[in-house]
Amino acid sequence: MRNHYSYLRKGIIRMMKVYECDLPEHRLPKRGLWYKFNDYYKTLLADFSASVKFHPNTLGDIVWVSRKFFSWLYENGHPDLTRVEADEIQTFVMSVACAFA
Repeated sequence: MRNHYSYLRKGIIRMMKVYECDLPEHRLPKRGLWYKFNDYYKTLLADFSASVKFHPNTLGDIVWVSRKFFSWLYENGHPDLTRVEADEIQTFVMSVACAFA
């Protein structure tokens, strides 16, 4: 099931690249490179990841969702966490939940 999902995901990413760039793209970016955020969030993620000994699977999930969240915050005008409130977190969670529904 997971291999099937990965196969479909890669195909969709390639199709999106063709649509966006009008060029077929056979190479895929490494995981995490889709998410854009600043050095503040990169440092925060690195420090948190190193602060506790997580199981590798758990760490992978934490890094994935953190990158997604930090990218969302950065794109929505939050260069750091100083003004992030519960309603921003709720909006993010709802947007992710709707994407997977």
